[in-house]
Amino acid sequence: MLPDILLDNENFDEIIETAKNMIVSIYPEWTDFNYHDPGVTMLELFAQLKEAQQYYLNKIGPENRQKYLKLMGIFRRHKVPARTDVTMLYGDDIIVAEGTKFYAGELSFEAVRRTYIPSARIVCCIGEQAEGASVIGQRELGFGGDLKLKPFVRRTPADGAFYIGFDKPLPANEPLELLITVSDDGGIPRNPIREGDGFIPLVDMIAEYFDGAAWHRAKILGDTTYAFLCSGRLTVCLPADMAQTTLHGEEAYFLRLRITDGAYDTQPLIAALDFNHVTLVQQDTKAVSEDFPAAESFIQATELGLTGKTRIFLRHRDGFFREAQTYNRIIDEETGAITCSGFDLTDCTGIRAVNFRDDFYTDGAFGTGTGLPYQEYDLGSTAIDYDSFTIMTELPGSERKFAEWKKVADFARSGPADLHYILDSDTGILKFGDCIRGMAPEGPILIVGCKLTEGAAGNVAARKVNRLNGFSADEVTVYNSRPANGGKDEETLDACLARAHELLRTTETMVSAEDCEQRIMKTPGLRIEKCQVVNMNSGTRRRADITTSVVVKPYSPDDRGIPSRRYVENILKYTEKYRLLGTRLAIIAPEYALLTVFADINVSFGSTDAKRMVNDAVNEYFRSVKDRFGAHISYSALYALIDKLDCVLSVNTLTLDASGSDVTRTREGDLILAPNVTAVLAHTDYIINTVY
Repeated sequence: MLPDILLDNENFDEIIETAKNMIVSIYPEWTDFNYHDPGVTMLELFAQLKEAQQYYLNKIGPENRQKYLKLMGIFRRHKVPARTDVTMLYGDDIIVAEGTKFYAGELSFEAVRRTYIPSARIVCCIGEQAEGASVIGQRELGFGGDLKLKPFVRRTPADGAFYIGFDKPLPANEPLELLITVSDDGGIPRNPIREGDGFIPLVDMIAEYFDGAAWHRAKILGDTTYAFLCSGRLTVCLPADMAQTTLHGEEAYFLRLRITDGAYDTQPLIAALDFNHVTLVQQDTKAVSEDFPAAESFIQATELGLTGKTRIFLRHRDGFFREAQTYNRIIDEETGAITCSGFDLTDCTGIRAVNFRDDFYTDGAFGTGTGLPYQEYDLGSTAIDYDSFTIMTELPGSERKFAEWKKVADFARSGPADLHYILDSDTGILKFGDCIRGMAPEGPILIVGCKLTEGAAGNVAARKVNRLNGFSADEVTVYNSRPANGGKDEETLDACLARAHELLRTTETMVSAEDCEQRIMKTPGLRIEKCQVVNMNSGTRRRADITTSVVVKPYSPDDRGIPSRRYVENILKYTEKYRLLGTRLAIIAPEYALLTVFADINVSFGSTDAKRMVNDAVNEYFRSVKDRFGAHISYSALYALIDKLDCVLSVNTLTLDASGSDVTRTREGDLILAPNVTAVLAHTDYIINTVY
């Protein structure tokens, strides 16, 4: 462990006294140490400087702490905008462009992507299996609340289907988003699935539509529900028009969803379905850029492209941009799509379209660089979204040539020719280098990307987002049925340090059995009730065998879960980056010993509730062992538990039997389960004799 060195170990008086004591040996002729002596005055001056120097050397400032965090690969988390979904009710189909503004009071929300909102309404849902179907009609759907809808009757619905009926046909060749809210059945919660986890869906699902003659495949463009495992969005696209049909007494335009392979761990439950929603993020876009390949034309479909100002830049082979002076711009009034064409593509490798709000500086140019080191600019806002902020500068004397700058955390690795800058989003300050570490800009500075967000202040309650820009409440109904959440403020340095300390205490690699069990329990998308590292070789394991065997018990309402092939694949895929080099992980399915308990008991007169008391005692004992694989079920412990009940006089007979798996019985009547076996109390039978 590194020593804790104290640099500030002398105060002012001690420094003066030490210096005076050194004078005798260095210059004996100096004998006047009074305050009026000029030499003593100089000593006091340098003592003051030394004390201040030692004080600051002994302190670790914010810049030092950020450097230490950087060496650990940890950086402060920036402001995160809140998100929500709004339901839109309109008399006709409507297209919501990306960036369309919605409001909660004066707080701005924007549409995350272009969304087609059909006027069709869901009028029924049908869960169909070979043995029957469950139908939820328009009346039940109109009640609201948690539907508790089972899309598939069984966990392995290979022969079943789920139908969603609409009062109007859905449009063809348009991406349509179905917002699905999955209900919690009250058991062990499912581990969240994050983007980039690489989760393998437990089942394969296809979408189909009826064209009047037969069912045809529709395209599933995206499914963040992973076939109804969690709340999210199912995006489908119909290649042709759909037709009306009647199923189980319900007449509608049906979208059919079927499972073609795999099995659920638990039966999914749907709480709500919404085909008329728009996904929003709490932000106010001031400038945004979009890159396109070098082509004769490109198409934009954003709200800012329609309402703001646009500048087009052509990227050339030298890496710099030149602004296009002339081009054609055509707006499709029906779809809102903007087609830009007519560029001079000579030596061009790409196109950048930059859109600005009318009130955002002068076409995005907020200042002019001087070429001097250490330039700083106050952007006038602390609500800037760090990731969205980008700048370009016009090179002096270059005839409208622009260079793109790169945002960095610090200038430690910057050279004199590097176009780097620092954005302190906490204070809204833009910083440039000293011409040795990071070039200083000279010429107009253009902001080509800037979004404002309020962070945690954007977490508003349900039904607060209720206004669409450009429409009155009488024209369109807008509301968010769930609160906007996920908004976070800029992480403080102290909070970042606390997170670093927590990460240092967290074990990432699976070294011990406990590490392995804890990591498996966190597998994304799964509901794991219990896992345990076991030795399946019963003492015959060779030293060269470095396989870790883990029994994994999935959560199941019947308490007898068995992991499917894809269930195991998800565990192995998730734990791959955490296992030790040269080791192997083997996932073993649990087996269940079905236990039967029979007891013949004498109880005292007046014990009217004796049977319940005995049954509670037996159940309590087996609850204590049901989560242990390879448990030792003690006959004597169970006998004593019953015998010591106040109502019991004696236990005439106690029989403990097991079936269904590998169980060893000892001479004392105990049951020893195999390493991957857990006990399930399947049946109890009691004979209660009252003694008068």
